[in-house]
Amino acid sequence: MSSTPKVVTLSSGEIVTFKPYFNHGADFEFYRFIREEMKKAEEAGMVKEGKGIPTFVYLAACEGTLPLLIERIVQNGQDVPYTKSWLDGLHPKDYDLLSEAFVALRDELTARDEAGKKNA
Repeated sequence: MSSTPKVVTLSSGEIVTFKPYFNHGADFEFYRFIREEMKKAEEAGMVKEGKGIPTFVYLAACEGTLPLLIERIVQNGQDVPYTKSWLDGLHPKDYDLLSEAFVALRDELTARDEAGKKNA
């Protein structure tokens, strides 16, 4: 488990600090978002059974879980609150940086789970 928080600097100069690991609350919400988005997609006929999780469902789950993993946002030495409008206003490349940090945290959790299964 990583003990050093991931820090991302956006093009705006904002510094986003993530929690040091993908916690239980984030993990629970991630799967809840996937279930909800999959149900919506299935009802709309956008998902074929047995084809896995569509990218748009995964992305919605990531975005929905992101606020649980961001510990702090700082711009010009001042804390900036996380809001949906803050996220929506990001340059796509900055959003990609946040997504990459999210995926890295998620991958650490998955790797830890897999290592635990091998040692069991």
